Amino acid sequence: MAAPAPVVINLSLSFGPILIGTFIAVAFWGAQCIQTFCLLFHEVRDTLKIVLTYLVLRHGTSYPKDSTLLKAWVLLLLGLDTAHTMVSIKGIWFPLIQGYGDYVNLFNIIPELVYYTMFNAIVAFMAQCYFVRRIYIFSTKKVFKWVIPAILAPPIVWQLVGTIIYTARGLSLKTSAQLSSLSKIASGINSSAAAVDLAITISMCSLLYLSRNGIPSTDRLLGWLIISSLNTGAWTALFAIITVILVTTRPNDLLYAITYPPLCALYCNTILGNLTSRNFLRNAGDVVQMNSVPLHPMSFRGNSQLDGQFDKIHTLGSTTEDTTSHETKSHTISGEFAV
Repeated sequence: MAAPAPVVINLSLSFGPILIGTFIAVAFWGAQCIQTFCLLFHEVRDTLKIVLTYLVLRHGTSYPKDSTLLKAWVLLLLGLDTAHTMVSIKGIWFPLIQGYGDYVNLFNIIPELVYYTMFNAIVAFMAQCYFVRRIYIFSTKKVFKWVIPAILAPPIVWQLVGTIIYTARGLSLKTSAQLSSLSKIASGINSSAAAVDLAITISMCSLLYLSRNGIPSTDRLLGWLIISSLNTGAWTALFAIITVILVTTRPNDLLYAITYPPLCALYCNTILGNLTSRNFLRNAGDVVQMNSVPLHPMSFRGNSQLDGQFDKIHTLGSTTEDTTSHETKSHTISGEFAV
């Protein structure tokens, strides 16, 4: 008697994208670990100088004046992304490894693959609030200081609320195929994320562009900051846009899982990239001594003193200040815009 034909199930459009997306997320998580290590444990920089020089920044990093609150906030981001990565891996472990061959339960809802969306939403909320706060602190015009944060606040909050709704409804479903009924909510969440990221990028670049004062060193530094801002928002917006396209065009597949899981680590890396790039931005001034102006760490306290310094920087109509003064202020910009 011939052996029965083996059961062959094509998982290319279901667990295949989830597996690829998880691999990308793990890679981004590794980059985040390196950046967090460089930011928090600067005292071992000399011991690991060779490794960190090639993996992170050419000039190394050292931020002894960063507040304890900032370091705790960075550790919270690392903890959330670590939990997100662990939940994602556990979500694909059972159907592909532990439950291999269990075709009955293969396409049932896996709670871990629903829970990880909450970690994604929380980290995105923290990252977008951080960048909106930066626009608020360093802007002197009402359109940047009040109008833009007021416009961006509803879609930022909606992403968190929408994800809670998505998670609650997703856990009530029986099979993963039924998740397609929530595609409109998923599209709304990711569309809001892409719109907010693009708006933040455009606003920050516009704010920096309007800060030019004609002094070559300052304008050159502002150019670097514009490039950094573009790089910050472009990647998260790109991944969110691709996710929206895949959810909309292929609602019955899980192709969107290629770009959605990495978003959590990507948001963390954009924040850490801003924090760990402060020395590089300060060195971009080229003219004054590198340590002549201290870098201001992020603080959740009042920022009246910081606003006063930035107001002075943006007094572009003044012509009585000498070139050295403007060049010194350019380094103040490099430090403060990186918080």
